[in-house]
Amino acid sequence: MFPQHIIPTRASNGYSDRFEYVSPSSSKTYIVALNNQGVWECSCPRWTVSKYRRTDCKHINDVRGAMQMQNAQQAIRKRDAPARTPVAPAAPEPIRPEPAISMDELLQRLAKLQGGN
Repeated sequence: MFPQHIIPTRASNGYSDRFEYVSPSSSKTYIVALNNQGVWECSCPRWTVSKYRRTDCKHINDVRGAMQMQNAQQAIRKRDAPARTPVAPAAPEPIRPEPAISMDELLQRLAKLQGGN
């Protein structure tokens, strides 16, 4: 789960991850995104105005840290989850043939089914 001020949003073309970052100090909202080339971008003035296009503005660092924390928590949950042993389907009951009967007994059963004694 991400901190309250980092809100995952739908990534658009050219981006694999996108977040709205609501600055806790100024309440301004910035867009922090990871493009398909693996480069982080931010809409804050420090990142957009800087002639060096800093990749380490505090917003990008916070989002990256939150993503690392979330990935670590998922790995711990996965590691600590009880092992699930696959259950094999139950074998069907074998079909057991009726025991052999004599011809007399067969005729008696047939007569009984037809309503005779």
